[in-house]
Amino acid sequence: RVALDRGMRESAARSAALGKRQMQIDVTESLSTADWQEAIACLVAMQLQSLQADIRVHNAVISACRRSTKWAEALACFEDVPDKDRTEVTATTLLGCLGDAGLWQDVLH
Repeated sequence: RVALDRGMRESAARSAALGKRQMQIDVTESLSTADWQEAIACLVAMQLQSLQADIRVHNAVISACRRSTKWAEALACFEDVPDKDRTEVTATTLLGCLGDAGLWQDVLH
């Protein structure tokens, strides 16, 4: 009985982990065409459900902000990402967003 209970708990934990991972994949895919409001709402919803958004989700949100010329929102999302998790894609997407807004000189300072 103890082994069965432990096995069921482990199985439930694996299912929950797979469900969270699938949600991140689904979110990232849907954000590829989302507008900035949908993207930010999705990120907030993940946080409210205690789901850790990975760097791909943050990159997708920053990209959605860039498509909508929302540089301040893109910068806020970028700043929410720990330095150790930022990638070249994260930085170049933000720089592109700021460049599109004519703020590239400010980035250099």
